[in-house]
Amino acid sequence: LDNLINIYAPVDRNGIDNTFIKVTLDDGKVFEVDYRNTTINQDSDAKESLMASDFLNYRLLQRAYAFKHTAEIDLFSLFDEAVLPYVQFSTTNWHDATGSIIQLTNASDIYKIVERGPEKQYPKKNGDLGFPQKGAHRAAHSEFSALVANFEADLDKLIQN
Repeated sequence: LDNLINIYAPVDRNGIDNTFIKVTLDDGKVFEVDYRNTTINQDSDAKESLMASDFLNYRLLQRAYAFKHTAEIDLFSLFDEAVLPYVQFSTTNWHDATGSIIQLTNASDIYKIVERGPEKQYPKKNGDLGFPQKGAHRAAHSEFSALVANFEADLDKLIQN
């Protein structure tokens, strides 16, 4: 973010840039963003409005063809960056690190969990902590397996459509 600072913006006596962007929606909801206040990144309404953006530019499309002839073409990183953040999948329940149940619908959020895998917080027979096992930690193992299966099914539907 430092390279996006307006170098012509006035600063207060503490050297703080007090410029901001403020948007008021038709329903009265107000969003304000400045260098220190980035809470908009966690707002579900703001995230949803970002998903309505279907802007594709030539750089993004060009990346689909930027492969060497000797390399196998793998478009998933492009898909991960440019498509998944804007797609909603079927609701999936997930226990976060605190044990609270959260409902996930954003494809990118679900994929981050699939990619990372379950937490290594389950005791093994030797006392070490490991991944949930089908027998010993059935609920956690089933939850992660279901999350992966649902992600694969929704991704398959997305690709087919």
